[in-house]
Amino acid sequence: MGFNESVTTVEAQEQRVNLLLACRWRPLGLFVDRRPAQEADVRWTDYITDPEFKKNLRIFYRLITGARSMCERAKIAPDEYGTLEARLGELEHLATLPGGEKAPPLTLKLLLGQRFQLERFLVEVGDLEYLRSRAADFYSEGEGMLITWKGLFPGQVPPLLDDRQRTLDPVEPTRRMLEQFIAAREEADLPLRARRELKERALWIVLPVMVLTTALFGFAVGHVDASRGNAYLLAAAAGAAGAAVGGLIGLRDKVSRGSQVREFLPFFLGQIVVGAAAGLLAYLVVEAKLVQVGTGEEGIAALAFVVGFSEAAFLRLIDLVGKGAGGKDEG
Repeated sequence: MGFNESVTTVEAQEQRVNLLLACRWRPLGLFVDRRPAQEADVRWTDYITDPEFKKNLRIFYRLITGARSMCERAKIAPDEYGTLEARLGELEHLATLPGGEKAPPLTLKLLLGQRFQLERFLVEVGDLEYLRSRAADFYSEGEGMLITWKGLFPGQVPPLLDDRQRTLDPVEPTRRMLEQFIAAREEADLPLRARRELKERALWIVLPVMVLTTALFGFAVGHVDASRGNAYLLAAAAGAAGAAVGGLIGLRDKVSRGSQVREFLPFFLGQIVVGAAAGLLAYLVVEAKLVQVGTGEEGIAALAFVVGFSEAAFLRLIDLVGKGAGGKDEG
């Protein structure tokens, strides 16, 4: 096995990744064209059209492109790439996404695992040009990432990028820093995704219970206070609307990383249910005259929207109810 064969293998993997990148997301998964994935000989999963999956697939593509470029340079001066030549089989294996009928489905977790393995391998065998390019990529990343170079190495420029660096050999210090950086990113990323998966599993148990109990709460309120017509439904709807608006603003202002967006979506549904429950509570608080909010259903709806929109307002309302109940007990 030589550099020519490895270049051919890696080029074939670049073509496969390009085919996967051609798969486009459609609302609700409708009319998705799976032919590119079939041409790439990859078992289909819905992850393939997922934005976070696509982001990591593009990173994987850049890694195998960097590997191919390094092999091209090695063809010109093979004597300088003895370490890489001895590990060409490992490179080809790591650069190849699983394919075929017996291969496991291509999930985000599988892609991330292979991406991190390939990333570590290329840093271990990388030449000066590859290490400089990779260090520049990491150093220039913005604050949207969970782990950043400037956060892990405050005030430290990669030695290969520092014109003031007087180190005789900046390659090895840069290699060690890159290894440390990739290890820190992987160490932070994998537990984060594991916790998110556990939270999502729990949510799909909790959410139906929340929906059921909130519906029963609303039914009971309407049954007990039938004289006010459907005012309680107005309060529940206003609370749900406030929660939806609050969630949208939170998505715009507080959610910046792809992993946060993925975690946000399922919990947004739960937030709307909580908003409806908060609206019902607001209705009861006004009816119990613990709070004065103007007159009629409009005042109830306004308060319900506010407590649905703001978690802090909802907690203050609960605190007010608790104090009110405590006061009655004391009397």
